Amino acid sequence: MKKAVVIILCFLSHILTAQTVADSLTVTEKYNLLVAYRNSCFGQLMLVDSCSKAGDSVAAGAHLMRVNPYYMLLEVPAPGVLDSFLQHHYLTTSAIRRKYLDTFTKVYNTPKSKAYLALEKMVEEDQLLRKLMEAATDDSTADSISDRILLSDSLHFAYLLKYVHRYKWPSIANGSIFASVIALHDHRHHSLYLPMLKEAVL
Repeated sequence: MKKAVVIILCFLSHILTAQTVADSLTVTEKYNLLVAYRNSCFGQLMLVDSCSKAGDSVAAGAHLMRVNPYYMLLEVPAPGVLDSFLQHHYLTTSAIRRKYLDTFTKVYNTPKSKAYLALEKMVEEDQLLRKLMEAATDDSTADSISDRILLSDSLHFAYLLKYVHRYKWPSIANGSIFASVIALHDHRHHSLYLPMLKEAVL
């Protein structure tokens, strides 16, 4: 499920860019959106990959240190496998890997916020319902699951709207990645989610 979330987020970044980089955006806003994407965890990880392929372990390590460990939780289930994961995927120095592992371990061992846990649970529900819909073999079952999806999406939207009004879009430590997946899947509320996402990204 975690790799699926990362793939979904890649699509989200393209959808967000395509729908917000419109004629209504100023040149400055378009530039700021590009900079925000480059400085995001996903953007930094792409730079780690590019620098690794170019053989520049120092630059790769510098970009790795800018990747929030909460983002890596989607890929790596526990600190014990992080070092081998980094060695297998990226070219970084052992000192940087140890430093990043220490940072990751602290985040891993820190109790997650209520918002993080709530949004993670919502994404799990979202994924489950959509898998059930894909497996439905008759119209009656599909209709029943569709109703459950509509209800689930509405409840998730209500939670997020209340959260955003109180705190703005959640930080990565409060589940922004999960919130983005929820927003992507909730087609009925896209027009309401996009301004929130645009503001958060910019």
